[in-house]
Amino acid sequence: MTIEEFYININGDYLDVKDRLLSDERIKKYLTYFLHDTTFGLLNDALKNKDPKAGFTHSHNLKGVASNLGLGDLTKTAVFICESLRNNDNPDLDYEDARIKLNNDYNFVLENIKKLTE
Repeated sequence: MTIEEFYININGDYLDVKDRLLSDERIKKYLTYFLHDTTFGLLNDALKNKDPKAGFTHSHNLKGVASNLGLGDLTKTAVFICESLRNNDNPDLDYEDARIKLNNDYNFVLENIKKLTE
């Protein structure tokens, strides 16, 4: 799989990431680092525990990383969770639905990164 195919698969923006990181090698390097990032686990736990403060902090961190790497749907999900928890703007947030969507998007990105790095 090429980097461009990776971004097509995950609904990401390859050209935007390429403009920011400048080379496919650098993109691949940071995608590999993402495999070891702990932010997802922390956010998943916060959602499981229905902890809006921790959820906001970790979703904000994941939003930044996912956005900089152009991770498509995962970025959108992190943004939704972050903005829902900012100042508790969405008190009706269904934590379990958000957690399931987050897990699905995250696992899909991970599967594709692993294919890319094989």
